[in-house]
Amino acid sequence: MKRLKIKQYLNFQFGYKSKITIIIIGSLVSAAFLYFTNQMAHEIKEKEYLETRLWTRAVTIAAYPRDINTPQNIDKLIDEIISRDNNISFIVTNKDLSLIDYQNIDIKIIEDPKRLREELENMTNDNEPIQIELNNGNKIYIFYKDSPKILLMKYMPFVQVFTLAMLITLITISYNSSKNNEDNRIWVGMAKETAHQLGTPSSSLLGWLELLKTENINQEIVEEIGKDISRLLTVVDRFSKIGSSTTLVQTSITSIIFTTVEYFQMRKAKNITITSKSNTIKPIIINANGAL
Repeated sequence: MKRLKIKQYLNFQFGYKSKITIIIIGSLVSAAFLYFTNQMAHEIKEKEYLETRLWTRAVTIAAYPRDINTPQNIDKLIDEIISRDNNISFIVTNKDLSLIDYQNIDIKIIEDPKRLREELENMTNDNEPIQIELNNGNKIYIFYKDSPKILLMKYMPFVQVFTLAMLITLITISYNSSKNNEDNRIWVGMAKETAHQLGTPSSSLLGWLELLKTENINQEIVEEIGKDISRLLTVVDRFSKIGSSTTLVQTSITSIIFTTVEYFQMRKAKNITITSKSNTIKPIIINANGAL
C-alpha cells in the first residue's frame, strides 16, 4: 500500500513542468561534462607540449655535451622544470620525518605536528613516498598526494554513472507518468460521458416523480423514490466533476451526515444498525462540496 501511494504521488508530481525540469537538468549535466572533458583535454595537451619541450632540451644537451652541456644551459633546464605550473602537493622529510620542504600544503597542517603526521599517513596511503639517496648516505623522502584534477578524474566516472542512472530513472518515471496521465484522460472522458448519458433518464424520472405525486399512491413510497432519484443525480454530479477543479462552498457537514444516515436507514439490511450522535445543536459549517 505504501509503495502504491509513493507511485501515485510520483505520477501526480511529474507533470509538464517536471518534464521541462528533467530536460533542463539533463542539458546542464551534459554541458558540465562536455566542459570538463574539454578542459582536461586542453590541459593534457598543454602538459604533453611542455614535456616534449623539456625532453627535447634534455636530448639536445645529452647529444651535444661539448657545445650545449654547459652549467648555464643545465641551470636553465632545471629552472624551467621547477618553474612549471605544478599543482601537486608534497612534503619533503628526512628519515626521521623531520620537515625539509613542502608545497601546496596548508600552513596550519605544517605548524601542527599531529596534523602533519596524519597528513603524511594519508599521503602514504595514496602513493608510496619517493626515496632519494644523498651522497653522504642519508635519505630524503618525498610524500605527495594526487592533485585535485586527478581526484576529480577518479570520481567523475562514478558521478557520470550516478547522474545517468538518475536521468534514466527520471525519464522512466516521466514516461510512466505520461502513460498514466493518458489513461486518466480516458477515464475522465468515460466518466463525463457516463454522467451525460445518465443525466437524460434522471431528468425524465423527475418528471415521472411529479406525476406520481398527483396520483393516489402512498406518498411515503413516492418520497423514498424521490430520495433515490436525488441520490442518482448526486452520483451523476460526481461523475461529471471527475477531472475538474472542485468548487467549495459554505456547507453544513452535520446536515450532509444526517441526510446520508437517514437515506440508508430505510435501505439497510435488517441485521445492521446505524446510530448517529451530535455533540452540538448548531450546524457545523465548513467549506465543502456536498456532492463529493
